[in-house]
Amino acid sequence: MLILFYVTRERFADITPRPSYLGLVVLALACFLYFGGYKANEKYVGYFAGQLFVAGFALWFLGLDFFKRVLWLWILFGLTWPLVFLIEPIASPLQLLMTQLTEVYLKLTGVEVIRSGTSLFSPPTESLAAGEKFSLGIAAACSGLRSLFALGMVSLIYGYISLRKGWHRLLLAACAIPFAIFGNLVRMLLLYYGTIWVSKEFAIGSDEHPSAFHMGAGIAVFIVALLCMLVLVEVLNRGLKSLGRKRVRSRVVGLKEEKLEDSAQ
Repeated sequence: MLILFYVTRERFADITPRPSYLGLVVLALACFLYFGGYKANEKYVGYFAGQLFVAGFALWFLGLDFFKRVLWLWILFGLTWPLVFLIEPIASPLQLLMTQLTEVYLKLTGVEVIRSGTSLFSPPTESLAAGEKFSLGIAAACSGLRSLFALGMVSLIYGYISLRKGWHRLLLAACAIPFAIFGNLVRMLLLYYGTIWVSKEFAIGSDEHPSAFHMGAGIAVFIVALLCMLVLVEVLNRGLKSLGRKRVRSRVVGLKEEKLEDSAQ
């Protein structure tokens, strides 16, 4: 957060610090919450108290106008919280969603597929057993949860640097969810086509030793999602016309001047 503050320090150059006693009220509330969280052994109450301590000192020494300007940075400071409690409620639904989306795509492209839980495999044929042609298992680590958290943080930071309007930043942060899901879908399709076109060993590898292609497909999640973010930021800053081809107008002046000289002679 300090690095972001330093990079964007010009945004605060026009603000005159006006200390506010409201900061003392916020600091007192932070002390009360921290003590209560300590007694109740609730660490997240302590995390929130630490967040309030930062807000209280900013209000006390620099004033309300300054805090309004750094509000987004203060929200970004909340990313330092360990959000372990979100893993279970998000990972399982993401696994099912990625399985269903991959199944829908394969069926739309004419591929016969059987879904069992969070696994996809080819149906049996006269010469091949079930899953012998291809099989994809979406484990908890491959559900897209890590990329979702990472891209959510990137969207907040990128929005703060590149966008000025608050609702633009919120829109970019909200779009990080579908962008991460879309990127993970591309990853699953890369693994599928790698299995079909080459082999399962090449595309996936084993549980203990994932293949290089498998690891590269994980990087594709971020490439796809970041490209989507770049396009969205461009649209928010310049409008839809920024995506079209720029028209360059040119005029021929020399020929006109020559004609005028000939007529004068």
